[in-house]
Amino acid sequence: MDEFDNAIKAYLASANRPVDEAEQGIHYPHMEPFQSPDLQQKSFHIVPDIEKDMLDDADLGNTEPEVHRVRRHKDGTLVVNRVGNPTEEKNFVEKM
Repeated sequence: MDEFDNAIKAYLASANRPVDEAEQGIHYPHMEPFQSPDLQQKSFHIVPDIEKDMLDDADLGNTEPEVHRVRRHKDGTLVVNRVGNPTEEKNFVEKM
């Protein structure tokens, strides 16, 4: 299991979703292009899909994106928090 898998499972757990969904092929995460292994990559982004059947309005143009950070705590566990600043969240989405 790699860091991408661990981050996805941490997010699923924080969203009260079963973490085994990661292996079931329910979600198809899109990860940023890999960087050179020579770079010490401190962060990366993952865009998981959503299940449109869970939405009241299936028009994805009307869907508000959410940005969550997954960080490694000093004890090694992964901690997930939604970005609390709406401007920062909007800027991140626009860059993607």
